[in-house]
Amino acid sequence: MTISGTRREEGTLHTAMTIRGFVKASTVDEIVDLLRDPQVATDYDLRAVLYRATSKRFGDDPLAAPVYIALTRDSDPALRAIAARKLGVTGGDGAFEALASVADDADEGARNLAVAALATVDPGESITIAEHALTDESALVRGSACKVLGAAGDPSSVAPLKKALADSTGRVRGKAATALAAIGTADAAEALLSAADGARVMDRLIFKDQARQVRERL
Repeated sequence: MTISGTRREEGTLHTAMTIRGFVKASTVDEIVDLLRDPQVATDYDLRAVLYRATSKRFGDDPLAAPVYIALTRDSDPALRAIAARKLGVTGGDGAFEALASVADDADEGARNLAVAALATVDPGESITIAEHALTDESALVRGSACKVLGAAGDPSSVAPLKKALADSTGRVRGKAATALAAIGTADAAEALLSAADGARVMDRLIFKDQARQVRERL
């Protein structure tokens, strides 16, 4: 299907209704093809309608992942971001690779949602990406990276998370402490106690409490 022949005077509303009807009756491949239609490809509102219609029809079914993967390459950062977030819920073939690409996006929001989504799609395979994201200029992204590393639970992440305990943003420091507690090794507890020395009062209390919890579980 192509909608490029739709008369402009019929208006965007009519076209949006056409897209909703099309999504309800089409295969995933046909929906992806519609994203390439010249009118849709140059109209953010129509692509947003297509996203919402797809999400409504398929819910969290991984079957629709190709649509969201295509949208992670959209020209608009808002659509790249919401597509990345949706892939974190649906997963599906190609989801990890798409999220890994968006994790290097120029847009902070898109990067953040992509990194956060990796925690649910495949945290074990996301360790290298997340450790790199700990150096991101955005505190949001750095915090999400801590969450991914905590979910992965790999002891090799203790060293980079220890550095994150000295982050300039308190929220990131707190998430790094939580991640180390989730890893739960003796080295993680030691990293927390070491960082507590000379830390801000609240950080010191949090780090010591997390270390105590780790040691109680050992």
